[in-house]
Amino acid sequence: MNYSKCSSCNQNIPILNCKTCQLILCFFCDENLHSQKHNHLTTTLIFSSQFPTQSYQNNLNQTIQIKKLELQQLKDKEQQIAKNYQDKMLQAQKKYEQQINLLEQRLQQASTFMDQMQNQVEDLDVDKMQNELESLDKSLKIDIKKAEEEQTILLEKTQKVDQLLERLKKATDIEQQQIQKMNEVLTVFKACSEQLQKEKDLLMLDNEKLIGEVEIFAKFFDENGALLEELSKGKNEQLQQ
Repeated sequence: MNYSKCSSCNQNIPILNCKTCQLILCFFCDENLHSQKHNHLTTTLIFSSQFPTQSYQNNLNQTIQIKKLELQQLKDKEQQIAKNYQDKMLQAQKKYEQQINLLEQRLQQASTFMDQMQNQVEDLDVDKMQNELESLDKSLKIDIKKAEEEQTILLEKTQKVDQLLERLKKATDIEQQQIQKMNEVLTVFKACSEQLQKEKDLLMLDNEKLIGEVEIFAKFFDENGALLEELSKGKNEQLQQ
């Protein structure tokens, strides 16, 4: 293993490794630092050959080839990025030019429109417009006055309608009360009708009984009429005597 410089002076070749100080030192630095420190543990460094081996040279060549390949790939990537950047710049430039042309066209149209408006303004009759505005103002004032009058009339009509609605509500309440009373009367009438129907049914039963009794009496009279006449004559004679 090769050690390039002393850890202390950073100039001479180190020959010792102080494990206590954890430094590699040259002869002079070892004398200066360890003259009073005899208890430090030091070991002599082992030096290897200064000439590279064939294996080391092959590894180095292979590393150089890999680095060259990586460098070429980076160059290709850089060229591709530069090309993409140039393409994007060209596209952006074209788009910018199109926008500039469009803005110029719009400015031209706006300028033409402003010229036309200026010509129209110059052709306008200011006095005529003033008269029309005054006439319009008068017309608006008249319309506003009419609207206020109509609003007043509408308010009066609304008040009358409210009064009519109030009267209608009272009449409706009275009618509702009358309907309620009529329902009560109808209830009483229905109860009376039911009672009369019951009494009528009872009278019909009494009539049927009376008719039956009359029929029985008539039958009895038919069967015993002669006997009854004789009894009646006998009774009359007794009364005459």
